[in-house]
Amino acid sequence: MARRRVINTGRYPTLARAVRELAARGRLRRVHPGVYVDSEAPLDLGLRALAAQSWLPEAVFTRFAAAKLALWPELEVDILELADPAGHPPQEGLRLSRRRVPRAMVEVDRGLRRTTVPLTVAELIPDLGSEIIVRAFRAGFQPHDIEAALNAAPRPGHLARRAVLAEHRDIPWSVAEQQLHIILREAGITGWRANRRVAVGDGDVKILDIVLEHLRIAIEVDGFEFHGDDRRDVFERDRYVASDLTARGWRVLRFTARQLFTNPEWVVAVIQATIALVRSPHHDAGSGNRAG
Repeated sequence: MARRRVINTGRYPTLARAVRELAARGRLRRVHPGVYVDSEAPLDLGLRALAAQSWLPEAVFTRFAAAKLALWPELEVDILELADPAGHPPQEGLRLSRRRVPRAMVEVDRGLRRTTVPLTVAELIPDLGSEIIVRAFRAGFQPHDIEAALNAAPRPGHLARRAVLAEHRDIPWSVAEQQLHIILREAGITGWRANRRVAVGDGDVKILDIVLEHLRIAIEVDGFEFHGDDRRDVFERDRYVASDLTARGWRVLRFTARQLFTNPEWVVAVIQATIALVRSPHHDAGSGNRAG
C-alpha cells in the first residue's frame, strides 16, 4: 500500500470487510467514518487533509487550512477548517462550518478543494492583518482581487475587512513596508509611489520600496534577514544600487523595520529634512533637484 493512500469504504463497499480486518490487525488506521490510512504513514497535515476530503468530497478547506495549502506553507495549523454544506457532525482535528462557498471562489489542487487565495485572504484579515495581505501581493494578487472576493462571499465584519484592505492600496510587499506607508500618509507626505522600477547600473532595473521621483529621493526598508550570511548577495546588491543611485543624483534613505515601528517620529523627521534639503534653493541643482 502506498504510504499516503487513503481508503474510503463508502466508495468501495466490497472492500469494507477486508479493510476492517486490516484495521483490527493494526495495519490500517481509521481517521473518519469509513476512511482509513496506512497505520505506518505519518499522520501529517497533508494526509489528514486528503482523509478529510475523502470523507467530505463536497467540503472546501477555508481560512488557515486554505492559507497553508495555497499561500503560506510554513504556517502552523493544527485544526483543519472546512465549509461543509451538508452539516456533518464534528470530528477530531476538524472544524466544520455549515455553509456553501460560491463555486467561483473554489479551487482544486492535488485533489483538495479550497477557497481561492483572494477569499482566503479576505477571511483571514481579522486574524492575520497585514501579514496575509502582503503575502498575497508577493504572490501576484492585487487589492481588487481581494475586494472582489469580499463582494462575492461577504462575511461578518465585512466593512472592517474592507477598511484594512484600503490601507494596503499601495501594495506593500512586507509588513514593514506597510508601516512606512502608514507613516508617510499620517505625516502628510505626498507625491510618493511604492515598488517603482528605476534604472540603475548598465541597463539594470531595481524595484525601490518608495520613490519620490520628482525629488530623486528613494526610501528602502531593510529587513533583519538582510544581514545574514545567506543573504550576502542581497546585501551586496543593495549597496551597489544605493551607490549607483547616489552617483546619478539620488538621495537614498534606508530604515530598518525596528526603526519604523519603534521610532516613527524620527523617520518622519529624516524624510522631511531630506525633502526640505532637496527643495532648498541652495541645494546643488546637479545632485538631486532634477525631475526623474
